[in-house]
Amino acid sequence: MRIRNRVLWWLLGGVAALPLGGCALGLDLLDPGLPIELGLDPDSFKTQQGVVIVVFNNTTQFPVTFQAFEGVEVGAGDSVSEARNFSIDVNAGEDLNQVLDCPVEVISPGTLAADSTLTNRGTVAATVFTATNVLQIQYVSEPLRSGLAYSCGDVIEFRLVQAGAGENEQQYGLVIRVLPGQ
Repeated sequence: MRIRNRVLWWLLGGVAALPLGGCALGLDLLDPGLPIELGLDPDSFKTQQGVVIVVFNNTTQFPVTFQAFEGVEVGAGDSVSEARNFSIDVNAGEDLNQVLDCPVEVISPGTLAADSTLTNRGTVAATVFTATNVLQIQYVSEPLRSGLAYSCGDVIEFRLVQAGAGENEQQYGLVIRVLPGQ
């Protein structure tokens, strides 16, 4: 028992001597408030794990090409970094999905501007190939942002619906639905 106590006191004395020797780093590494004291955001060390699934649902009677983009960081002036535009072809009455790895901070129908700013309002979100026409369906709402519209683990559905039998852009609409993950 005496030997164990001596070893314990020796260890504690050695740890306690670290700050006395001018090296407080040993104990500071155990301090959970260190990142805050250094002016760092502790949340910046946490990365989101998982995926966001984007389902492209074509409820029309014609084949459709959906356009969308994703971005990781939204900076000043709504500039997006690590962004990519992508498209997916979906046959009439079918749906396909795209799996996006987290973190993803912005997802939207349409295409990202060439300067990587979120000025996609009015860009083509879906191209419908009818029997006689090629129709361009625009997306006019704001992009979806992580933490506001969706979270990692959610399913986002972009559904193209047809309101009438006509073959013009006004007969089509894009409905967005977010299904919370588990």
